[in-house]
Amino acid sequence: MSNKLKGTLLGLAASLGGVALWILLYVGLGVVAGIAAILMGVLFIIVYSKINPADTSKFKYIIAGVASIVEIVVAELICVAILCAEYNLSLSAALENNEVMAGIAQDVIFGVVFAAIGLGGYIFSKNRKTINTSHKRVKTGTAEEKSADEEVKEDKAE
Repeated sequence: MSNKLKGTLLGLAASLGGVALWILLYVGLGVVAGIAAILMGVLFIIVYSKINPADTSKFKYIIAGVASIVEIVVAELICVAILCAEYNLSLSAALENNEVMAGIAQDVIFGVVFAAIGLGGYIFSKNRKTINTSHKRVKTGTAEEKSADEEVKEDKAE
């Protein structure tokens, strides 16, 4: 199995932690937590990056975004199914109700917006660290490199 496939599968498995958190908070407390939506994508990126540290492609970011959207919808539908079972309601009847569908749509949009903000911030901070790290390497040098640079400057001055 290739590292890309292994990283993708393990990343998806890890991001299910965000789905579990979404379900626990939604069913247990009755709240939609944006942090759960953010965790879905960030956990995917972290695990994928651990499996494929040399992969610098945008693949992991695209998959994390798509997976987050799909997982948010699935988590929301699982929550609705649990709540319907809890109150002895028919899931099909609940999904045909316009008010229920409006609530589901609102929760999904809320989750997607938080996931986009969270993933965007996480990706920006990771890329910013990479840029800052490479910039610092250019500025600093060993004492030998500095003395060699000074010798070259002295030779040019003569």
